[in-house]
Amino acid sequence: MAVLLALLPMPRSLRYRLRLAHPGAARRADRIAGAALPVLLTAIAAVLVAAVWPRTPPPLRLWSVGAAVGLVTGIPFALERRTLRRRVVLIAPLADPPAPPPGRPPPAPPTPEELGAGALTAARAGRSRDARLQALRAAQLDASRWDVLVDTGSALCLRGRFAEGVRLLERAAEVSGRAPAALRALAAGDAVAGRLREAVAAAEEADRVSGPRTR
Repeated sequence: MAVLLALLPMPRSLRYRLRLAHPGAARRADRIAGAALPVLLTAIAAVLVAAVWPRTPPPLRLWSVGAAVGLVTGIPFALERRTLRRRVVLIAPLADPPAPPPGRPPPAPPTPEELGAGALTAARAGRSRDARLQALRAAQLDASRWDVLVDTGSALCLRGRFAEGVRLLERAAEVSGRAPAALRALAAGDAVAGRLREAVAAAEEADRVSGPRTR
């Protein structure tokens, strides 16, 4: 599984759902990917040797030159991914919010607290659209309850619902006025979803922010 995660091309959403389901394999895959640069340089050297070797047939020599050029174009990507991975490792992982206590549905109109509990219950049950709508409604009723957006977005990301979860975490950052806690949650959510550039950007913004804006 680790080799597949590190080397097999696949949609990013599928890759990061598999990473959530197999955390041990995900860590091994990161180590394999971290060794991609020396492997790439070795491959470039090998095809260049084949290109200049006197006994190499002309068609193979031409192919070797093309392969070397193609491999060289992958060096910036490998360098960037290695740098991003090293930065993302420092981001605190998402914490799964505790489940709300069981109870009967509240009468209308619900309070932000009740909407937050409903959003988290829906997220845990896999009803991502219902969870997102209830969390957004809670923050609309009381902007100070952006923690509902963070908790629901985190729960969705940890269950592989990356699109809905990241949108809620982005909204939490906006509603909170770019509070450090919301930005760090967004960074962790982006990392879980495989959005490494966005994760690093949010983490660096959180590090720059100072003042009384805390969760």
